[in-house]
Amino acid sequence: MPKSPAKRAKEAARLKAKLAANEARSQPETTRPKHKRRRLTDGLLGMSSAAVLTIYALGYAKTQNANGETAVASLPSEPAPTAGAGQITHPTPTPAPGSYRDGTYVAVGSSRHGDIEATVVVQNGHIASAKVTNCGTRYPCSDVDPLVDEVVTRQGEPVHYMSGATDSSRAYLGAIRQALAQAK
Repeated sequence: MPKSPAKRAKEAARLKAKLAANEARSQPETTRPKHKRRRLTDGLLGMSSAAVLTIYALGYAKTQNANGETAVASLPSEPAPTAGAGQITHPTPTPAPGSYRDGTYVAVGSSRHGDIEATVVVQNGHIASAKVTNCGTRYPCSDVDPLVDEVVTRQGEPVHYMSGATDSSRAYLGAIRQALAQAK
Protein backbone atom coordinates (compact mmCIF):
# COMPACT_ATOMS: atom_id res chain seq x y z
CA MET A 1 0.00 0.00 0.00
CA PRO A 2 1.44 3.40 -0.97
CA LYS A 3 2.41 5.85 1.77
CA SER A 4 0.29 8.87 2.32
CA PRO A 5 1.77 12.29 1.51
CA ALA A 6 1.74 13.20 5.23
CA LYS A 7 3.82 10.13 6.12
CA ARG A 8 6.28 10.84 3.30
CA ALA A 9 6.73 14.44 4.47
CA LYS A 10 7.26 13.28 8.06
CA GLU A 11 9.87 10.69 6.96
CA ALA A 12 11.69 13.26 4.78
CA ALA A 13 11.81 15.74 7.69
CA ARG A 14 13.23 13.02 9.99
CA LEU A 15 15.96 12.13 7.46
CA LYS A 16 16.83 15.81 6.98
CA ALA A 17 17.16 16.29 10.75
CA LYS A 18 19.35 13.19 10.99
CA LEU A 19 21.67 14.45 8.20
CA ALA A 20 21.94 17.87 9.85
CA ALA A 21 22.86 16.27 13.19
CA ASN A 22 25.58 14.13 11.56
CA GLU A 23 27.08 17.18 9.81
CA ALA A 24 27.10 19.15 13.08
CA ARG A 25 29.00 16.34 14.84
CA SER A 26 31.64 16.17 12.12
CA GLN A 27 32.46 19.90 12.36
CA PRO A 28 35.30 20.81 14.77
CA GLU A 29 34.23 22.71 17.87
CA THR A 30 36.95 25.33 17.45
CA THR A 31 37.90 27.20 14.35
CA ARG A 32 41.63 26.67 15.08
CA PRO A 33 43.35 24.70 12.32
CA LYS A 34 44.46 21.17 13.15
CA HIS A 35 48.12 21.79 12.31
CA LYS A 36 48.45 24.38 15.11
CA ARG A 37 47.05 21.97 17.70
CA ARG A 38 49.41 19.27 16.45
CA ARG A 39 52.39 21.61 16.63
CA LEU A 40 51.53 22.42 20.25
CA THR A 41 51.23 18.71 21.13
CA ASP A 42 54.52 17.87 19.40
CA GLY A 43 56.24 20.72 21.27
CA LEU A 44 55.01 19.49 24.65
CA LEU A 45 56.06 15.95 23.83
CA GLY A 46 59.53 17.13 22.83
CA MET A 47 59.97 19.23 25.97
CA SER A 48 58.89 16.44 28.31
CA SER A 49 61.22 13.98 26.56
CA ALA A 50 64.11 16.41 26.95
CA ALA A 51 63.34 16.82 30.67
CA VAL A 52 63.29 13.05 31.26
CA LEU A 53 66.55 12.62 29.34
CA THR A 54 68.24 15.39 31.35
CA ILE A 55 67.22 13.85 34.67
CA TYR A 56 68.40 10.42 33.54
CA ALA A 57 71.76 11.81 32.41
CA LEU A 58 72.30 13.61 35.73
CA GLY A 59 71.48 10.43 37.64
CA TYR A 60 73.88 8.45 35.48
CA ALA A 61 76.69 10.98 35.89
CA LYS A 62 76.47 11.03 39.67
CA THR A 63 75.87 7.60 41.20
CA GLN A 64 76.86 5.72 44.32
CA ASN A 65 78.80 2.50 44.29
CA ALA A 66 78.28 -0.33 46.78
CA ASN A 67 80.65 1.27 49.28
CA GLY A 68 78.39 4.31 49.53
CA GLU A 69 80.99 6.56 47.90
CA THR A 70 79.80 8.99 45.28
CA ALA A 71 81.36 8.31 41.92
CA VAL A 72 81.22 11.04 39.29
CA ALA A 73 81.50 9.89 35.70
CA SER A 74 84.12 11.74 33.70
CA LEU A 75 86.08 11.25 30.54
CA PRO A 76 89.80 10.58 30.81
CA SER A 77 91.94 13.61 30.00
CA GLU A 78 94.58 11.58 28.17
CA PRO A 79 94.44 8.23 26.40
CA ALA A 80 95.31 5.10 28.32
CA PRO A 81 98.75 3.64 27.59
CA THR A 82 98.79 0.79 25.14
CA ALA A 83 100.78 -2.40 25.55
CA GLY A 84 100.95 -3.46 21.96
CA ALA A 85 98.92 -3.56 18.82
CA GLY A 86 95.60 -2.12 19.98
CA GLN A 87 95.64 -3.62 23.48
CA ILE A 88 94.97 -1.42 26.49
CA THR A 89 96.40 -2.39 29.84
CA HIS A 90 94.32 -1.83 32.94
CA PRO A 91 95.88 -1.91 36.39
CA THR A 92 94.41 -4.60 38.62
CA PRO A 93 94.13 -3.88 42.32
CA THR A 94 96.29 -6.19 44.38
CA PRO A 95 96.00 -6.13 48.13
CA ALA A 96 99.10 -5.88 50.25
CA PRO A 97 100.36 -9.32 51.27
CA GLY A 98 99.13 -10.30 54.70
CA SER A 99 96.59 -7.47 54.91
CA TYR A 100 94.19 -9.68 56.91
CA ARG A 101 94.75 -11.86 59.97
CA ASP A 102 94.38 -15.57 59.34
CA GLY A 103 91.22 -17.19 60.65
CA THR A 104 87.53 -17.75 60.08
CA TYR A 105 85.26 -14.76 60.59
CA VAL A 106 81.46 -14.86 60.81
CA ALA A 107 79.20 -11.82 60.63
CA VAL A 108 75.54 -11.03 60.00
CA GLY A 109 74.12 -8.41 57.66
CA SER A 110 70.48 -7.42 57.71
CA SER A 111 67.91 -6.05 55.32
CA ARG A 112 64.18 -5.44 55.44
CA HIS A 113 63.67 -8.92 53.96
CA GLY A 114 65.77 -10.75 56.56
CA ASP A 115 69.34 -11.47 57.63
CA ILE A 116 72.28 -13.06 55.85
CA GLU A 117 75.15 -14.68 57.74
CA ALA A 118 78.47 -14.76 55.89
CA THR A 119 81.67 -16.63 56.72
CA VAL A 120 85.04 -15.39 55.46
CA VAL A 121 88.13 -17.61 55.66
CA VAL A 122 91.52 -15.88 55.55
CA GLN A 123 94.71 -17.84 54.88
CA ASN A 124 98.21 -16.34 54.54
CA GLY A 125 96.70 -12.87 54.80
CA HIS A 126 94.43 -13.34 51.80
CA ILE A 127 90.73 -14.16 51.53
CA ALA A 128 90.56 -17.86 50.67
CA SER A 129 86.77 -18.16 50.64
CA ALA A 130 83.62 -16.27 51.41
CA LYS A 131 80.23 -17.89 51.56
CA VAL A 132 76.69 -17.45 52.80
CA THR A 133 76.30 -19.76 55.80
CA ASN A 134 72.78 -18.81 56.87
CA CYS A 135 70.09 -17.18 54.81
CA GLY A 136 67.10 -15.71 56.61
CA THR A 137 65.77 -13.63 53.74
CA ARG A 138 62.46 -14.40 52.14
CA TYR A 139 64.24 -14.68 48.77
CA PRO A 140 66.80 -17.34 47.78
CA CYS A 141 70.38 -16.48 48.69
CA SER A 142 71.51 -17.94 45.37
CA ASP A 143 70.64 -14.47 44.01
CA VAL A 144 73.83 -13.09 45.64
CA ASP A 145 76.15 -15.92 44.53
CA PRO A 146 78.02 -13.72 42.02
CA LEU A 147 78.93 -11.40 44.90
CA VAL A 148 80.42 -14.33 46.82
CA ASP A 149 82.89 -14.92 43.99
CA GLU A 150 83.62 -11.20 43.76
CA VAL A 151 84.83 -11.07 47.38
CA VAL A 152 87.55 -13.64 46.68
CA THR A 153 88.45 -12.13 43.30
CA ARG A 154 88.75 -8.57 44.61
CA GLN A 155 90.19 -9.64 47.98
CA GLY A 156 87.75 -7.24 49.58
CA GLU A 157 84.17 -6.04 49.60
CA PRO A 158 82.09 -6.47 46.45
CA VAL A 159 81.36 -3.25 44.61
CA HIS A 160 78.18 -4.29 42.80
CA TYR A 161 74.59 -5.02 43.75
CA MET A 162 72.61 -7.76 42.09
CA SER A 163 69.71 -6.48 40.03
CA GLY A 164 66.49 -7.85 41.48
CA ALA A 165 68.21 -8.66 44.78
CA THR A 166 69.29 -5.22 45.97
CA ASP A 167 68.27 -5.68 49.60
CA SER A 168 69.86 -9.13 49.80
CA SER A 169 73.00 -7.66 48.24
CA ARG A 170 73.08 -4.94 50.88
CA ALA A 171 72.68 -7.51 53.65
CA TYR A 172 75.51 -9.64 52.23
CA LEU A 173 77.72 -6.56 51.81
CA GLY A 174 77.07 -5.59 55.44
CA ALA A 175 78.02 -9.08 56.62
CA ILE A 176 81.24 -9.05 54.55
CA ARG A 177 82.17 -5.59 55.85
CA GLN A 178 81.77 -6.74 59.45
CA ALA A 179 83.72 -9.96 58.87
CA LEU A 180 86.59 -8.13 57.17
CA ALA A 181 86.62 -5.53 59.95
CA GLN A 182 87.17 -8.40 62.40
CA ALA A 183 90.00 -9.74 60.21
CA LYS A 184 92.00 -6.50 60.18
